Amino acid sequence: SFRDYLIAFHTLEASDAFRESRQYWLERVPRLPPSPELPVVRNPASVTRPRYRRRTARIDAAIWRTLKERAIRLNLTPAGVLLAAYAEALTFWSKSPSFLLQLRSFNRLPLHPQANDILGDFTSVDLLEVDNVKGKTFEARARHQQEQLWRDLEHRYFSGVRVMRELTRFQGVAAEAIAPVAFTSLLNLGSGGEETSWLGRLGESVYAITQIPEAYLGCMVQEDRGALLIHWDAVEEMFPSGLLD
Repeated sequence: SFRDYLIAFHTLEASDAFRESRQYWLERVPRLPPSPELPVVRNPASVTRPRYRRRTARIDAAIWRTLKERAIRLNLTPAGVLLAAYAEALTFWSKSPSFLLQLRSFNRLPLHPQANDILGDFTSVDLLEVDNVKGKTFEARARHQQEQLWRDLEHRYFSGVRVMRELTRFQGVAAEAIAPVAFTSLLNLGSGGEETSWLGRLGESVYAITQIPEAYLGCMVQEDRGALLIHWDAVEEMFPSGLLD
């Protein structure tokens, strides 16, 4: 059951992998940058009942297929390219090109032969340090971010939530100020076919919204019949009129 999985997962805290991951992140906490300093018009703490609005863009299948092929030739993952593009947009508006992003991923570990048969919430939070000072080209910046993410994922046993708690204590700020800008990739979660995505097998999507605790802007990417869908879910009142568009 999912409960059995969680019990097994927490036993990892006694492992060498967990201790190494904890040491890795605790050493990095003093050097991690703040969240993107975007031109918001309200203090996040003042928004007691946030309302999210979704914006969606669609990239047709032919263009998306070409982009994926080019990414592979450059030894970049498609999700990594989209993450880098998101970071480019944030860098344009942020006061600093170095900032911290919250990544939402699915961390289903092979703790049991039946782990892949369990229905449950395997979502995990990871933090990624973006440093767009490094690399003069988009390709170089994307590669730098991908390599940083891979290093971080090698130490995923000390979760992003734990890192955020350490940052809260170290920086002396509220939790909502740590990583309020997020990125979620739903790529590569289907059977590999272009006609039917995992979401499509559930039926027609009528309405969807992503509301991430302590985040006021999130980008989510997914495939739909071979095309790419990009969703931005944001707390509208946080931003100047027209900025998100």
